[in-house]
Amino acid sequence: MRATVILGKFKRTNSMMLVGLFFAVVSLNAFLQPRTAEAATGINQQINFQGKVVNPDGTNIPNGTYNIEFKIYQDGNGVLGGGDETLKWTESRLRNNSQGVTITDGIFQVNLGSVNTALGTAVDFNQDTLWLSINLGNTNATCTPFSGCSPDGEMNPFIRFTSAPYALNSGKLSGLTSSQFVQLAQGVQVDASSASSIFINKTGASGNLLELQRAGTDVLAVDNNGTATLQAAAGNNATLTVKQASTATSGDIFSVTGSNGTSKFIQVTSTAANQGSVIVQSLGSNTLTVDSGSGTLVVGTTTTTIQKSGAALTIDLATAAASTLTITNSNASNTASLSVEGGGSFGGNVLVKTDSASAFQVQTSGSTNLFNIDSTTGDITSNHGTLTVNGANNPTNVVISGSPSGGTLAASTTFAYRVAATDISGSITQAVAGTPTSYTSGAGPNNNQVAVSWSAGTGAQSYRIYRTTNGGTNWFVNTVSSATTSINDNGTNFTWSTAGTPPTTNATGGVTLAGGTPLIFNGNGGTVTLQPSISVTSSYGLSLPTGQGGVNTVLLNDGSGNLTWVGTAGCSTCVAT
Repeated sequence: MRATVILGKFKRTNSMMLVGLFFAVVSLNAFLQPRTAEAATGINQQINFQGKVVNPDGTNIPNGTYNIEFKIYQDGNGVLGGGDETLKWTESRLRNNSQGVTITDGIFQVNLGSVNTALGTAVDFNQDTLWLSINLGNTNATCTPFSGCSPDGEMNPFIRFTSAPYALNSGKLSGLTSSQFVQLAQGVQVDASSASSIFINKTGASGNLLELQRAGTDVLAVDNNGTATLQAAAGNNATLTVKQASTATSGDIFSVTGSNGTSKFIQVTSTAANQGSVIVQSLGSNTLTVDSGSGTLVVGTTTTTIQKSGAALTIDLATAAASTLTITNSNASNTASLSVEGGGSFGGNVLVKTDSASAFQVQTSGSTNLFNIDSTTGDITSNHGTLTVNGANNPTNVVISGSPSGGTLAASTTFAYRVAATDISGSITQAVAGTPTSYTSGAGPNNNQVAVSWSAGTGAQSYRIYRTTNGGTNWFVNTVSSATTSINDNGTNFTWSTAGTPPTTNATGGVTLAGGTPLIFNGNGGTVTLQPSISVTSSYGLSLPTGQGGVNTVLLNDGSGNLTWVGTAGCSTCVAT
């Protein structure tokens, strides 16, 4: 059979002389009657297609159900055999699976895509060069595949898809092209206009301006009042990063501008179960500036630590005029304290580095000076009070007890012990003898040990235990911590070091007036020492406590620096005044 294909007033021929008519069928009612626009849940992915097949003489082909194959090509010139088109979609309608095409009086109708449903995804209808190919087969009810149904061959040339009149505007929405809308996962969109790229004027009284989610959870929301909330997805941390351009040299990177009544410009909170830190960091040699218009930087009501890791923390009052760094408490109902504490590598020192007659002062609330240090002369002045210097107290209740079993001390040896305390400066108190003063080990070898215990002395930083085995000719010492108040000397658990004679007076807590001054005061030892080789250019008065000395008694120097009270009758060189 040879046929001619007619499309409108145009003819397409092939080896079978197939005659066909192709058009997109649209109900006349759609043009003649107004309809209300309705939103659809989806777009039908089929194309309604009708055509007419006639013989070369114009007569209709016999009525029947035919095997027909439809194809859609992209690009090229639509001429069969050119090879410049790309096949995108094929739909074979065969009688053997009840999908044949019924032709009556030469007319047929099909819904392209009802057999091969991949039409909507296989063909990109967002371009203008698409071709439809039709290949007519026989009416055999059992042939398969289509190549076995005596096909006449594809029409030549192909039929090009065109638009319905109003579909010419389908590339726009309200006159706007697709490039003027925000698209998802479409790469970079370019906006060369001078207007705002995204401009939303929300007039409703509620609802968010912007809400972005991940897996059903908000990650960024801007409410109707302009409050932005950034929240990390589950298992992640939310990070807000503001970067300056690499070529920028000045200007604010992150600026917050408040209005009248603003209580907090920036507020960072965390749940009680997971308290977080707020870190404002300036890297390298850049300066981090915290500035307030009122000159006040307020730290919150709860316990707060300002911490510097690494090198020294410096507060620099870099002003042209003289400045004062004031630490004050404006709440009169509470008491504030300034504490400088040691820990780690920080020695707990307070350094006042200046040349001033009042470099360091302690004052009452009424501004009365109680304590002053003059850094220009080194003078220290204490007013309206007593200067008290406390050292460590002697340990007390030293008890010595021995056991003839369980130790390895030498047999038949007398062990004597004394215990002294050291203060924070390393000065040593009086070494207190035990009760009894010694313990003599038994005759049996490797079967002796001695326990020594004592009561702690206030201010002790450590304890020195002195031991002698020859009546005090030679002494040895061992040091334990201030938390220890007893030892068990079994001959193997301590390493004893050679020591001098244990001190007989408490040398801690004293005040030494050095550099030409004649006196050394030791409160714990109860001594006042006159320094030798001092030229006294002024007269000094020495006031003794009531009850010290008696009438007609004087202090007598024994030649070794020791003074005792004696009556003038017993002193041949004394002169009573």
